[in-house]
Order: sequence, then structure tokens, then C-alpha cells
Amino acid sequence: RNEKRVKKAMANVERQAKRRKMTEEYGEEDDNHPLQLIPHLCKLFYDLGWCTGTGGGMSIKHGDEIYIAPSGVQKERIKGSDLFVFNVAGEVVRTPGDGVLKPSACTPLFFNAFKMRDAGAVLHSHAQEVALITLLFPGKEFRISRLEMIKGVAGHGYEDTLVVPIVENTPYEEQLTTVMAEAIEAYPKSCAVLVRRHGIYVWGKTWEKAKGHAECLHYLFKLILDAHARGIHLAPVYPRPEVVLLDIEGTTTSIRFVKDTLFPLARQKMYEFLTKRQHDSQVQALLQEVREVVVQQAAESLTGHPFVNYTVVEYVTHLHRWMDEDRKEGSLKALQGLIWEAYYESGDVKGHLYDDVPDAMRGWKEQNIRIAIYSSGSVRAQKLLFRHSTAGDLTPLISDYFDTTTGHKREVASYHAISANLGVDPAKILFLSDIKEELDAAVQAGFQTHQLFRDGVPPYLYNYRHPIVNTFREITLG
Repeated sequence: RNEKRVKKAMANVERQAKRRKMTEEYGEEDDNHPLQLIPHLCKLFYDLGWCTGTGGGMSIKHGDEIYIAPSGVQKERIKGSDLFVFNVAGEVVRTPGDGVLKPSACTPLFFNAFKMRDAGAVLHSHAQEVALITLLFPGKEFRISRLEMIKGVAGHGYEDTLVVPIVENTPYEEQLTTVMAEAIEAYPKSCAVLVRRHGIYVWGKTWEKAKGHAECLHYLFKLILDAHARGIHLAPVYPRPEVVLLDIEGTTTSIRFVKDTLFPLARQKMYEFLTKRQHDSQVQALLQEVREVVVQQAAESLTGHPFVNYTVVEYVTHLHRWMDEDRKEGSLKALQGLIWEAYYESGDVKGHLYDDVPDAMRGWKEQNIRIAIYSSGSVRAQKLLFRHSTAGDLTPLISDYFDTTTGHKREVASYHAISANLGVDPAKILFLSDIKEELDAAVQAGFQTHQLFRDGVPPYLYNYRHPIVNTFREITLG
């Protein structure tokens, strides 16, 4: 037992001696040396809430050596002798004296900035406002302009747009190395990379610059979050779009027109239409689709065969049920479009458009911005509405139409498909809709978005994740 105590005491003496030697060799008495700076800055960042729970980190380049705070330690209690020292090639040249501490899991990410941006210092923050801002901006970028503190970020003025890339988090820190490097390469003007639901890496040419960048970014994140909490929307500034993609219901057209005019008309006329047209090849093909879907649904729910004699009445019963359930079945939408066609062409029905829509569409066309439509209604129904609208025939202004045959509107893959079909980078497509879930999916695909606030919908139904406008007149394109 005494032998163990002696060995333990000797080990402590050796660790203390190693720490003293490191202090002497590396100049801890110099206030501007990383051995002094990193403990001081880690304590400061801990007090700010950036490095709590052993999270976050700090690294500073000094000559040909890079000093990095260790992993899994209380950042407010770090001492200079706890630091790891690396050469510029990323090799450890000095370890802490106790032999217990481990290199930071952030090390390869710090080296991304040291190698690719010639950084003098890199810090990693786990501040709450950082994690939250990545949820408020669900796409691949954080963007903001016309806020004074943007000027504190190197290379930016008040009128400039500050852009910080956002990458998705991974289970382990080192797994972020490649995606962070790709983001640094793709955004040469940025001095930071956000990691969704995690934190941020910020760098600068000196430790003072890195600290200043971090302070300005944290200020901006908190300002935007506080503004949103108060219902103040600070809209990001986007590059000029090449395409404006329009939803219809609740965006270009009143929900009331669709709910109170078009849907009741299709419901009322469905039996008459099918009775007259049931033998047309087009209608027969659509009824076949109806039959297949209904039979499959019955098989899955074990409710028995849904048809007896395949009569018009049976088909109408199922179609009416789909209408009541607001189902987006393509066959239903196509049949509704065929019914509406006769009434549009006779002039009995005019497609409703908000009064700001026609002028905005004409203006975008004059600016050589393509206009496309994406609605759950069939392409046929979309064309009818814009051809026989209250503002006349607007179809010459529209280049492309998409419906649910492309994909459902709340699925990210649908927007990837639209981008590919248009042959346009997602970042150059602006999607306008009143439905948050559709906009969320579009943003995840890289689209720009604006959320329409029409028909007196209470504002508490919106989470202000997307720029909100009441009319198209409020939209400024690049």
C-alpha cells in the first residue's frame, strides 16, 4: 500500500515538473502567448455561454506551432499546461504533463481553417443562439443584410449580404471534417461554418480577428432570434432568382374561390360528367386509376372489395369521399380539371387572381425571370385557371407547370425534381406559397422562399421561418 502511495506521489511530481518545463519553454509569462490567451479566452467564452459543459474549443497559431485546448475538460478551468501543441502539418509536438488529457475532437476541423484559410486562430462555440439560428434557417445558408454589426465581419459592409454556410451535424465531431472543408471551399468569403443543431466554427487572421468575428456573429444571431420572438421579421437578402415558382391556392388565388366555387362545381357535376363521358378513353384510363387506388386501400385496411358492379354511382361515391378527405390523388385532380374545362370555356367560371398577381407576373417576365406553377391541382386545371383568369389569358407569361405527378409538395425530392427539370440551380429559384411545410421542403432543397399571408389568416399560425409578405408587390428580387 505504501509503495502505491509513493508511486502516485512520484507521478504527480513528474507531471508537475513536465508542466513547469512546458511553461518555461513556451513562455507562459507572455500575456499574448497562447498558453496565456487560450485559458483566458476559454474562461471568457464559458462566461458568455459559448463553451459550457466541456463543449466548444479554442486554437491559436503561434509561429510554426498551433496550440489547442484539450477535449472533455471544463473550459473555464483550463491552464496553459493543459494545451496540446501541434506543428503546421498536424503532428503533436507537445502533450500536457499529466498524460490523461486527450486532444480536442475539433482538431481536424480547426486545421481545415488553418490550412485552407491561413487562419491565425479558430474557435468553436456551442452557444444556444447558434444552435437555434440553424433551425430558423433550415436551408444551406444563413443570410442577412443591412445590420450594422455585419461590418465587424471581415470583407463586409452595411449594404453587403453576410452569408454563412450551414452543414448538417454528425454523431462524432471528426466526421464533420470533409463537409466543413467543402463548405469552406464553396464559400471563400465566409469566416465561419455553422453546424445544424450543434454550433459554429469561426476563424480570423489573428486571435483578435477571430474573437471579433465570433462576437459579431453571435450578436447577429441573437438579434434575429429576439426579433422573431417579437414578431419582427428581418428578411434575408437572396441573389436574383432566375425562376419564380408559384403555388396557386392561397398564393395567386383565393382559397375561397377554390373551396367555394371550383370544388363544389366538380362535386355537383361529377355524376353527370361520368355518365356522359365514361366511355371516353381518357376518362376510362382515369377511372382505372381510381379503381386501382381504391382496391389497394381496401386490401390494406381489410374492409372487403370496394366495388360491386363498377357503376358510375360507385365511382362517384369514392371520388366524393376523396374530396371530403382533401386527398391529392392525381386521377381525382384530372377529372376535376375536365369538369372545370367546360365551364371555363363557356365563360361561366373565371379563374380568380389577387389583383397584385398579374402585374407582378408581367413585371417578372419583363425582367427575363421565368415563371412556373407548382400546385396540387392538375397541370390541365392550372392552365385553365390562368388562361381564363379574371385578368385575361396569362399563360403566355408562364413557362412551366408542375403538379403532384412530379411529387408531393411537402417532400424535398419534389423540389429537387423541379430544379432538375428546369435546369436551374435551386438557389436561383424563388418559391412562393402560403403553406409552411411546403416552404420548409423547398428550403431543404436549396430554394429561396417567401410565405404569403393572405385571406386574413391569423399570424400565430406562422412560425416566421420564411420571409413573409402580404402581396406580391412587397417582393423585391435581387
